[in-house]
Amino acid sequence: MYQTFLKELHYLFLNGKADEIISLMNEIKPKLDGASMAEKHYLETYSPQLNRAERIAKYEKALLYAANDPLLRGWYAYFLEDIDERIENAKIGLKRFPESSLLNNMMGYLMMEKGDLESARNHINIYMTAHPDEPNGYDSMGDILLASGDSLQAKEMYLKAYEISRDLTTGPEDFFNTSKQKADALN
Repeated sequence: MYQTFLKELHYLFLNGKADEIISLMNEIKPKLDGASMAEKHYLETYSPQLNRAERIAKYEKALLYAANDPLLRGWYAYFLEDIDERIENAKIGLKRFPESSLLNNMMGYLMMEKGDLESARNHINIYMTAHPDEPNGYDSMGDILLASGDSLQAKEMYLKAYEISRDLTTGPEDFFNTSKQKADALN
């Protein structure tokens, strides 16, 4: 049950649907009797009323109860502002879950931001190897290849992300239309 709500909250959060988040959170609260303290605090991080500092504090509380949870660790790192703190937090999660798509994807972009494109490619390669059916890894590799100046291979990765997204069991993912647009822009 918890995972179903979490997926929906995550989708609503990323799409800025504050009213729907509040409604869903009100629906979830009475059903949290069996949830862990980490789960309860983590769900609170989705509240649209929180500012960045309040959201980080909720993540820190959740991490007290589940320090190695890759999802918690990844999203906590996402909201931190200092790049070195973000990298260190992602590394903590990767020690426990080296195949994590979220953490390897994050590290790929963080390493790219630091100018270490070889490490960025390595993290995305781990992501794509461990999760070959996830289109996001290919889209991310396209971004890193483009930053490296390899627009031909970047285009191939964007198109692969788009193609894979057409075959997802949940149906075509509109988000990856952006991958197609990135590829088309490289003509």
